[in-house]
Amino acid sequence: MQDLWTFMGPFDETITWIRFKTELKQAPPSFWLLLGECMALVQTLRGAPLPPMESRSLDLELNAYGLLARVALDGSTLRAEQLLMYVEGRSKVPSTRAQEIEDVDHFRDALTSLQLEFATSVPSLSPERILGYRSALGRTPNVAPTNAWRNGPMGPGELPGVPSEMIPLFMMELCDWLASPDLAPPAPEEAPHYALLRSMIAELYLAWIQPFGSAGYRVAGLVGQHLLAIGGLAGAWTHLTAVHYHRSRPEFLRQIGHAAQGMGDPIPFLAYSLRGLLDGLKELVGAIRNAQTHGQWRAHVENLLLGEKGPVMERHRALLLGLYEEQEPTAIGMISQLDPELARLYAGVSNKTLQRDVDALVDRGALQRTAEGVRARREIVRGFRS
Repeated sequence: MQDLWTFMGPFDETITWIRFKTELKQAPPSFWLLLGECMALVQTLRGAPLPPMESRSLDLELNAYGLLARVALDGSTLRAEQLLMYVEGRSKVPSTRAQEIEDVDHFRDALTSLQLEFATSVPSLSPERILGYRSALGRTPNVAPTNAWRNGPMGPGELPGVPSEMIPLFMMELCDWLASPDLAPPAPEEAPHYALLRSMIAELYLAWIQPFGSAGYRVAGLVGQHLLAIGGLAGAWTHLTAVHYHRSRPEFLRQIGHAAQGMGDPIPFLAYSLRGLLDGLKELVGAIRNAQTHGQWRAHVENLLLGEKGPVMERHRALLLGLYEEQEPTAIGMISQLDPELARLYAGVSNKTLQRDVDALVDRGALQRTAEGVRARREIVRGFRS
């Protein structure tokens, strides 16, 4: 082993940015505020009440975009709508996309296997484990076997990586460093925070090392999930970082290159990753709040109409649900065109009936008249409003 480390000496002098150490304590306050805000939103998401249908829909969408992000970073040209429909079982993908869909299926199966395994215990990360992750992703045509490290240079247009003969040592160093006191949380309650940082550091270092000739970003995704699980983090939201990398790919690659300048400071890359994750979490929390508000509005409607029966109740219910979906006030004359249910209910009645229905619901505080028309008072199901 000593001879191998002696062999690594010249590369330590030329590949100066792969240092396997960092000074997180030197990060500015804004960095820690970013991290804290991300983790606060993660806590908000955990156990957030959602109707089962909305919960399943959000999970499917996040997982699909996470799958797409990783395979796209690895070179796939699948479109989001194609993959979403395939994941939901609503359509088949053309045979010309068979290899790309096979890549998606292998990656999805590998993620599912991790979730099942980590439900009981989470092992330490090792080079052998990472080789296993690559093997689980299947064989890419014209590429070396999947159970071995890269044995030659990267292809044109790819990040160069380290010399292939040095990959085993670099991977051993990386795994040891990720488990070292240098990246350990200073207090038990900060374990999730540091797990998130370690997953992002692993993304950066794997992009620098390029241990495999293909599927590198999918492997990085599996490694990231492993490191997050060590800190007790899991869920569809964990794909948001990959989605950010995919959406900002030119900046992602620029950040990787910029971090390799000088002595390889990963903090700017981590800040870039946290900012993207924060934006994604805010968007997700907003979607969940909208779904929760929608559910509360439906419950409010049912309670408000308790005791009503027959056609009047049907019209009032359709009015309240249809107008809730509109962000802006709707002119009275346009209400029956909002959706097929309203069109059906008001097809055989006079305009005066519609006016009386609106007046009744305005009097009960559920609707509000404005200069532009009428709107649902959705704010009444939101607490702590000014």
